[in-house]
Parts: sequence; structure tokens; C-alpha cells
Amino acid sequence: MPDVQGHCPACGAVSLFLGEGGHVTCARLDCLDPSAADDMLHGGEEALVHALGGGRTADVIAHTLTAHGYSLADVRRMTDEEFRAVPGIGDTSLATIRRAFRRRPLGIPSGSRP
Repeated sequence: MPDVQGHCPACGAVSLFLGEGGHVTCARLDCLDPSAADDMLHGGEEALVHALGGGRTADVIAHTLTAHGYSLADVRRMTDEEFRAVPGIGDTSLATIRRAFRRRPLGIPSGSRP
């Protein structure tokens, strides 16, 4: 199970709290993805669909990646070459993935941790 170490993976702040229904949420109003920590902790296909922005295309990409054993945490670290090596993930899927992560970054910005 991923360890978020008290930091929000979207904004890097030490602002996580246990919210309604046992979901981990970022308390910062300006956080780009307050549910990023919860997505990482639960990390299944549904979390990947959410990270990709939802919709039919996100469903297909998430299903393809999870069927090949990749989690949201894996996807956050994968290179373009690694994506292209997954059967069913081509340039169009890769563009969708990159666009989603650029719009809603899930990585902790460099320099945000002590």
C-alpha cells in the first residue's frame, strides 16, 4: 500500500485529514486534486479513471493498464516508452494520459518536502 507520509501528493502540503466515509482529503482550498491521496491509497481501476479525468476513454485506458498489472502509483512514474510497451496503449492513449496528468498533477512538486 502506498505511503503518502502526511503530504498531499497533488500540492505537497501537510494538509491531509480523514474525511467523510473514511476518505483521505487535502484541506487546502487551492489544491488541484484534493482526493489524490485517497486515490493513491485505494489505487485501483476506479482511482485511475478518476485521475485520467473520467469518461469512456479514461475507462478504456484504465482498464487496459490495470489488466496489465499497473496501478495509479505505477502510472505516475511511467515513461512514454513504458506506456508504449503496454499492448493497447498507443500515441492517442499516451496523449490522453499526459494531458490528464498535466491538467491535474499528482506528483509532489520538487522542493516541497523538508
